[in-house]
Amino acid sequence: MQADFTEEKTLHILSHPLESKGTLLFSPQQGVFRVMQEPVHQELLITRAQLTQKDAQGNIQHMGVRGQPAAQAFVDVFLSFFSGDRRGWEKTFETVFSGSESAWTIALIPRRKSPAKKVLRKILLEGHEGVLDTMTLTEANGDETHTQYSRQQVFHDQTYESSFHFPKDLKNP
Repeated sequence: MQADFTEEKTLHILSHPLESKGTLLFSPQQGVFRVMQEPVHQELLITRAQLTQKDAQGNIQHMGVRGQPAAQAFVDVFLSFFSGDRRGWEKTFETVFSGSESAWTIALIPRRKSPAKKVLRKILLEGHEGVLDTMTLTEANGDETHTQYSRQQVFHDQTYESSFHFPKDLKNP
């Protein structure tokens, strides 16, 4: 999958939301590569084992998610959703589906004993015909991130996926 995104993050400690724009690539084999282009350049690679971030100055930070239950839950559900692995996300979240194929909504609510419950209240996904249009992530403290996707392209051809340019410098050191 490939898409552009615009994101608005509302934090209870700020009077105005934070806005950003960028692109997203997803590969079941390589993970999620998210490039924020505005207001600053930042690259984020999400794999099952780690989050790797590269800032505008080229500084790279690796954060392993093993042993960090909340981060592990988020990464697992994020990658499970994009992979279509329903069993994967249902380990952590109760799901509520509504709508039809042409306009659907999925609410993901952390299970009571899940580590994700400490940091997340709900993830709301909305889309049409197998394509994700918006994602709203509500944190336990009420902060909210609303992401709108555009120019979404879903590819089922492994040949195209191999042409994705995931950065080599964000892979394991």
